[in-house]
Amino acid sequence: MHSKQTTFLMIKKITTSIFMLSLGIACQAQSPITIQASDIPVPSSPFNMVSLPITGLPATSLGTNQSWNYSAYIGSSPSQNEYLAETDSYFTNAGIDIYLDGTKSFNSNFSYYISNEWDFNANAIDDKGYYVYPQNYSLLNFTGNAADSLFMPEQKYILPTPRKIFSFPFSYQSHWASDSRRSTQFFLNVASYGLTQAPAEHAYHAMRSDSIVAWGKLKLYTASGPSAEVDVLVDKVATYAIDSFYLNGSPAPQALLTAFGVTQGQQTNTLYYYNFIRKNAVNYLMRLVYDSDPTYTTMTAAFVNTDNLAPTSVSSNEPALYMSSVYPNPATANSIHVMIGGQAPEALTYTMLNMAGQCVQQGEVSNLASGLELPIHAHLPNGIYTLTLNNKQQQAVVQHTFTLQR
Repeated sequence: MHSKQTTFLMIKKITTSIFMLSLGIACQAQSPITIQASDIPVPSSPFNMVSLPITGLPATSLGTNQSWNYSAYIGSSPSQNEYLAETDSYFTNAGIDIYLDGTKSFNSNFSYYISNEWDFNANAIDDKGYYVYPQNYSLLNFTGNAADSLFMPEQKYILPTPRKIFSFPFSYQSHWASDSRRSTQFFLNVASYGLTQAPAEHAYHAMRSDSIVAWGKLKLYTASGPSAEVDVLVDKVATYAIDSFYLNGSPAPQALLTAFGVTQGQQTNTLYYYNFIRKNAVNYLMRLVYDSDPTYTTMTAAFVNTDNLAPTSVSSNEPALYMSSVYPNPATANSIHVMIGGQAPEALTYTMLNMAGQCVQQGEVSNLASGLELPIHAHLPNGIYTLTLNNKQQQAVVQHTFTLQR
């Protein structure tokens, strides 16, 4: 016959095991979002953007179930990304919904204006056509003659092979790529080469590759405090163009290429970046730019879409933070205790982040009284961790930093 003490210890062991198992199941239940065509509507208004300071901005952690907290970084230089409704029947008859103004480069010293025409459909968002504005340029900087010129007439194209922006549905580890050939016609007047209204062509392959390399929750700055966590996928994007030049229907002569500072088969418009993508918006929530660095190491710019970012404490009758304490701190064993004062929420989720902002442990807790005991995984190394408890609205109601020193 067991003593009362032995019976109590057995019950505590069984209860702890069930609690640990439920946390493990909760961790396994976390999964990335999947984005369907219906999750990204055709935009009807501009997206408000800010530029983040890149000094000290943490590197992007990749992989599964990440937690990115950029809420300490305040944006500046407000701007807008505009997706304009297409009304030209030449494009709308081909299914085009919107267009984006942009440029195409000959080299670092010369670019011309185009519009990219996007089609939103059940299978993809396709960059399906493009429009070339009528434009005229002096070639003084290239030939030394102010009378020399380059003229581009108005041009409209529907592409046989579009450049793919999104391929639906997509989720973690999805990948798509495209090679879209384009051609812009123009006329050259260059006296030293005897060219008068000579027909020329800039042909290029617009290349794009997308890989969904991470998923998790992103937190950003708002004027009212840190935003609520947003479920995102991270799209690793590489874009560039391969150029060719023609004169009078034949490859342009080397002397002319040299005068313009271009080469056949050159790579231009190279850009590498990470897009943090959420549902309900074609525009990225955050973009980290690495310019022409294919290793995605040297960040050159960062941008955030500030629309529909709810602060953590919005839409809740509960206070943002409960009176609480964590002990022991430093934690010297395989668990930590959290005492919560007042009326605690009925259901919580928790996360533990390391100093790099990576989620190292998470789970669910239900039917709280005034406190709880959380296990600390045995494999976690000693160090400083941030423990956050979120209510059912995914708002942080308890947050503590503690040291693990076993």
